[in-house]
Amino acid sequence: MAIISRASGVGASLIPEDYARGIIKNVTQNSAALKLLSRRRMTRQIQRMSVLTAKPTAAFVTAGTAPFDSTDVGAKAVSRLTWADLTMTAEPVAVIVIVPEHFLEDQAYDLWSEIRSECEEAIAAAIDAAVFFGTGAPTSWPASINAHATAAANVATAGTGVDLAADLNNAMGAVESDGYYPNGWFYDLREKATLRGLRDQNRQFLYAARGPANTGLQNAGDDDEISARVRDVRQNGEIWNLPAYTSAMGLAFGTATGNTRYMVGDFDRAFIGMRSDIRVKMLDQATITDGSDTWQLAQRDTLAMRLVCRVAYVTSSPLTRLAPTAGTRSPFAIVKVP
Repeated sequence: MAIISRASGVGASLIPEDYARGIIKNVTQNSAALKLLSRRRMTRQIQRMSVLTAKPTAAFVTAGTAPFDSTDVGAKAVSRLTWADLTMTAEPVAVIVIVPEHFLEDQAYDLWSEIRSECEEAIAAAIDAAVFFGTGAPTSWPASINAHATAAANVATAGTGVDLAADLNNAMGAVESDGYYPNGWFYDLREKATLRGLRDQNRQFLYAARGPANTGLQNAGDDDEISARVRDVRQNGEIWNLPAYTSAMGLAFGTATGNTRYMVGDFDRAFIGMRSDIRVKMLDQATITDGSDTWQLAQRDTLAMRLVCRVAYVTSSPLTRLAPTAGTRSPFAIVKVP
């Protein structure tokens, strides 16, 4: 018996589809460098700072020959301090997105707001990749944090300690051996599962989600704060009593041979300079080149959103009494895969 059904060509066209407005997307990531490093406002492209390169020395007064044969009138030590320039140069980082006008006319969303938030994340990702790993960094920028630690041989090889916690402790010890006080950890989001899974010889978890503090890994990998739409680089518990931060920017962390897994250090010794915050400009008359394609916006009925900011970076390693040789000290250390 023939009936009216949902089949195509019968009754399917009579049934409207249910459509939920909205764009499914992940939470937007912010820059770890802008969160962790010391921020400086710049008024010109180049900013110079002074870093200490020689400390003064003091000594007890000794008696000399008569009539100076008493410490009351003995000669005092003479010393000096020296400084060197530390320069950071602001370079532009930018992105342009092109959208046809007819496509915009048919949208039921505030598409430009969606595009802007994603472009801001793209800029943050570019900054973090350059600062922490040197990926895509301008030629005027100095060595990345990863390279700075490596040049000073502040490298703990994963697997050389009795467990991962020992490897992390060794990295922190490398920073302390150079005379700096570590104030934080930074690692890839995917490492949280590794920390959560650490167990002792009795197969008990090495840390509990809310302690105990004596494990050294209290709350490691835990998420205390979650934003509805925008995730900042947030503290995710502590490692050896230092705040631990994670990022999901897809940086060059990894578990393959030679990859860096964790960074630790005195992040106050690295500087991020802001010459100008992110500026947004809408374009409708420009000609834009994208590889082999050239877009005349007006001729092709297209609009473009351009975002650009100017950022500088530098890492300092001021002289310490524990590490007088500049080339072998760094305020940072890494845990690396052998």
